[in-house]
Amino acid sequence: MAATLARRIAVIALLLAAAGVSSQESVPIVYEDNYITVHAGLPESGARAVHLGDLLSLVIEVVFDARRIQIEILDDDVFQRAFSGMPAIRLYAPAIVTTRKESGDRVRVTTYWRLQVLGCPDALTSCPGSRSYELPVMTVAYQLIDDAGNSADSRAARFRPWPGKIDVAPAIAVIPGSGTTLTDILPGGAYDSPQPIAELAPARSMLLAAGALLLLTGFLASAGERRPQPLAARSRDSNNRWQQTLARLEDDTMPDDEWSDLLRRCITWYCLDEFGRNPYAWLGAEASDTASGAETPEGARKFFFDAWGAKAGDAASGAETPEDAREFFLDVLQQASIDPSRRADYLDRLLGVTGHIRHAATVEQQV
Repeated sequence: MAATLARRIAVIALLLAAAGVSSQESVPIVYEDNYITVHAGLPESGARAVHLGDLLSLVIEVVFDARRIQIEILDDDVFQRAFSGMPAIRLYAPAIVTTRKESGDRVRVTTYWRLQVLGCPDALTSCPGSRSYELPVMTVAYQLIDDAGNSADSRAARFRPWPGKIDVAPAIAVIPGSGTTLTDILPGGAYDSPQPIAELAPARSMLLAAGALLLLTGFLASAGERRPQPLAARSRDSNNRWQQTLARLEDDTMPDDEWSDLLRRCITWYCLDEFGRNPYAWLGAEASDTASGAETPEGARKFFFDAWGAKAGDAASGAETPEDAREFFLDVLQQASIDPSRRADYLDRLLGVTGHIRHAATVEQQV
């Protein structure tokens, strides 16, 4: 592993040593005006076949008069700004910047970036066969300096690095052997080395343990037994069967027998759903005492026995049913039909039994 790293460092050193001699020849001019000259490109392009994961060099050289021109710093931000729309091409190592003085006041600033091609072009998920990647247009900003040393004008050089695109073969550069590792095929395993994580200090460990203990204590406390809260008056916003029937009882156009039938259904479902009690268990001797001797219509009674399969005298499970619900049920069961003049009274009694609020505006609410 150390030998491989040493070979890579040696290659980079050789590239830097040869920069002053061969970079101008290997990387052509891509932009030139009266103030600056820009060389930019990939020296490996055309010299050898490029495979997936190969390390490539992107070189930018800017030649200018240092007394009259000031250029931006050619660091990693310049690379990221240009290649942000190409996630398949990733920066492998930070930029290496060198400055060399030439004849007169002219200087040459050279920047080397090491990059890899690791994915499909144009954000494709699958790209069999050869791949071609068009290089982006890059920008180098510079300023003109007047005789007093102040910035006189801001400009930018726009160019596409030579040769304009990268053609990548759909294969790796080596044939793996029995002892070959991923880093032998793809430098860095195709990704940067992980950053080391420092060990937690004792004080941080104690704070972490205290926070975990506090969280556990709060969880256990919330999972403990809670006291039952008193029930408040409920508005009709649920979707169970007796509340849906209660809402339908406000229809004034319904025939008397149909409205009375819905009323009986509503109080029956209410007792079954809310208290777990079968209200027909009250139809024995208890019913006659509560109803003051009134006779229950046989047709209504038979309908509910058939609908619910209830039998007089059946025991019911669940909580004790309030007396007002029991009395109201026995009263409603005796009514074969309820004429419209009595509907409001029965509906108000039902709302009181179920603990609901009637949605009707009063004079005080309208003022």
